[in-house]
Amino acid sequence: MRSRIVPFMAVLVPLLLACSPSIGEGQAPDAPAPADDFETSLQALEWRNIGPFNGGRGTSVVGHPTDPFVFYFGHSSGGLWKTEDAGAYWTPVGQGQFNYASVGAIALYEKNPDIMYVGLGEPQLRQSVSWGDGMYKTVDGGETWQHIGLTDSLHIANVRIHPDDPDLVYVSSMGHAFGPNKEKGVFRTTDGGKTWKNILFKSEKTGTIDLIMSSADPKVLFAAMWEFERKAWGAKTGGPESGIYRSLDGGDSWEEISENEGMPEGMMGRVGLAMSKSDPKRVYALIDSETQQGLYRSDDLGKTWRLVSTDSNITVRPFYHYHVYANPSDADDVWVTGNKVWHSADAGEAWVLEPGVKDDFQDIWIDPNDTDRMIITCDGGTQVTLTGGKTWSSFANQSGVQFYRVDTDDQFPYNVYGNAQDLNTYSVPSASRWGGIPLHMTQFIGNGETGRALPKPGDPNIVYSLTTGAAYGSSAHFTVNNLTTGQNETRSVWPEVLFGTPASEFKYRFNWQAPFLVSPHDPGTIYMAGNVVFRTRDEGMTWDVISEDLTHNLEDKMKVAGTPWLPEYFGQEIFSTIHRLVESPHEKGVLWAGSDDVPRDHPLPKGG
Repeated sequence: MRSRIVPFMAVLVPLLLACSPSIGEGQAPDAPAPADDFETSLQALEWRNIGPFNGGRGTSVVGHPTDPFVFYFGHSSGGLWKTEDAGAYWTPVGQGQFNYASVGAIALYEKNPDIMYVGLGEPQLRQSVSWGDGMYKTVDGGETWQHIGLTDSLHIANVRIHPDDPDLVYVSSMGHAFGPNKEKGVFRTTDGGKTWKNILFKSEKTGTIDLIMSSADPKVLFAAMWEFERKAWGAKTGGPESGIYRSLDGGDSWEEISENEGMPEGMMGRVGLAMSKSDPKRVYALIDSETQQGLYRSDDLGKTWRLVSTDSNITVRPFYHYHVYANPSDADDVWVTGNKVWHSADAGEAWVLEPGVKDDFQDIWIDPNDTDRMIITCDGGTQVTLTGGKTWSSFANQSGVQFYRVDTDDQFPYNVYGNAQDLNTYSVPSASRWGGIPLHMTQFIGNGETGRALPKPGDPNIVYSLTTGAAYGSSAHFTVNNLTTGQNETRSVWPEVLFGTPASEFKYRFNWQAPFLVSPHDPGTIYMAGNVVFRTRDEGMTWDVISEDLTHNLEDKMKVAGTPWLPEYFGQEIFSTIHRLVESPHEKGVLWAGSDDVPRDHPLPKGG
């Protein structure tokens, strides 16, 4: 069922939008509007993009084969975008024609780039993953789009077009992230998407996370199968059905090569694959392995392999990264996009850190005819280089920031506050004397990542936020930000190191976006929730526990996720927590808490 894949942590679409209601003619400002007038007023409202413009989590990129200034990028929840000036300005493509806004893969037909295929649904299957509804196609450069099937392939990782036939297309699908389904594996169409055939399928719990095609012989295909299942409390990121497959006849038949000479023994997790046009026999595989993680290389189309590198910089966090790329003009020139961008000029033996503005990189495209021309995307946005990486365009011109929640202050015009995914805590005005809202009016409040950014009532120079994504680990960093002095002070309820520790060992369990609120009756009282409810009356210097454990304490959902050989546990999936907390606006001290482990709300006694 479609409802099974709703992400546990809600993420707002990548636009902060605001509008203000109108007052009916002859109606007192504080008189309630009749229901029909209220509906009419709502219909009269218009959406306005008020920012901030600072990139956001990209998933896929590609460059135009002949126009050096045209590039495309897909956003994890913000649609498809195009630049015609090498990243100086971006415009949306296909607005209103895609049923979903999450883009997983993009492909242009090089001989006629007006023909494009786009697969929806991001393949980076974190706990807040967004999904799509299959494949789309345009034959007029993106002006009009047609939905062409694979509706139940909710997460598409790759689209590969035959270099001489735009109707012959291969797609790798992870299917459903949150459960088994049949539309997983490699699919092929020979009629431009009218019909599809599943040509590589392992089981309903295993999809295809990477698919590459030889530039020298398009009948040669390599596919990485990945046994994966996402739950709100963690993910299984490997297993016996994961592995590498090869086809030498365009996908009619496949052979597993995971146990070929030189391959690591045991089970695999996620695998990234790459080939270079300059050496049609060379294949790279970045393998998450039970016995030996690392970059492997074959010089005979996968018959035999050897371990090239175990550098921890390129093997970090395989479930979220593990992308490897080979320069089309030089098979020894290899790139890995991970937490940072790593580059090797000697076929993976040694690695250097490439300059970058952000982290968590997901895709890179290198022009086969001009390798100085590239485009790259990460959790901070998308950048273009025409200088081989010496300089990059900005992503402060993209409307793609993802927000967990938004709040407003009591100023006029009011400001809007939010904590952004893997970026900062922002404040933007709801209106400006300039008409539009220029970038210099965006205020950077502090570090962030999750939850709310809540201005103190009566004093907007003080903003409360969570710094859950702080590099120093721990849990539920309640933070007091002083905009006048620039000081950001974390006052954690109960600091504990999160990384690699099962939640059952914590004294308190906090959701990744742990709820907190300022009492609407007393601005000096702040409530916050983990698995119990806390209260502070001194802005977090001290905290009192005012409830029992309001969850079901499901210890079987508190284990470290990932694989038996590599845990994936950064705190995002801590479960059996209070997910929402509110205080009644009508009666002081009456609070309601909602946990994530059962559909059950808890009314608390008055005052806790």
